[in-house]
Amino acid sequence: MSDLLQMDATKLKALEQSFYLVEERGEEFTAAFYGRFFNIYPEVRVTFSNTNLPDQHRKLLKALKTIVGSLRNPDVLEPYLGQLGNQHKDAYVVADTDFQMFKRALMDTFEEFLGDDFSDEAREAWSEAYDKISGVMKGSVESGQ
Repeated sequence: MSDLLQMDATKLKALEQSFYLVEERGEEFTAAFYGRFFNIYPEVRVTFSNTNLPDQHRKLLKALKTIVGSLRNPDVLEPYLGQLGNQHKDAYVVADTDFQMFKRALMDTFEEFLGDDFSDEAREAWSEAYDKISGVMKGSVESGQ
């Protein structure tokens, strides 16, 4: 077991609570995310040209649910993130900048959906968690695991 997402319990709770608020509108949230992602970064649209976007929305929501549901269990979370990283490597060419673009669109979408409920603590928790999560995903791609 690693210290993958060892974070302050208050931050962890803020992250979980913020997700549960958007999960109620999950399909709307993921559709808004991809709309924002393509609007901010139109160059990534070509990457998804052969992708069924409603299916992609469901996959993103499932991934977020799995990640948030496994935050307190790194023995489950780490292998899942490794698998997710490798799936992205196999399906797309994913660069470091892609992870940062994804993060910006994700954080902006949380801000849009949660408004004042997206507290500074929740924002910090998501940013910290995303950086650690993407680090594990990138590491699995680089190591070929």
